[in-house]
Amino acid sequence: MFQGKYKNYIGYVWNSTCLLSAMYYLVKIIQATGLTIILIDFVRKFPQLMNPRIFLLGIFLFTLGWGVNHLLIRK
Repeated sequence: MFQGKYKNYIGYVWNSTCLLSAMYYLVKIIQATGLTIILIDFVRKFPQLMNPRIFLLGIFLFTLGWGVNHLLIRK
């Protein structure tokens, strides 16, 4: 795509390996966000039950991150 003097341009460096690495860390952040949401709501409402909507949001985010990591990145 770029020739000669543009070889050090940032767009030239983003090949598929860098993209997969960035995607891997993004998915791990999504998983950690889901677990953190569950933990914070559990601690916040400890003697009582958690809010089911917040619990499902945390489960959804964690499952989304796990699914993308397991099905798309680790092929």
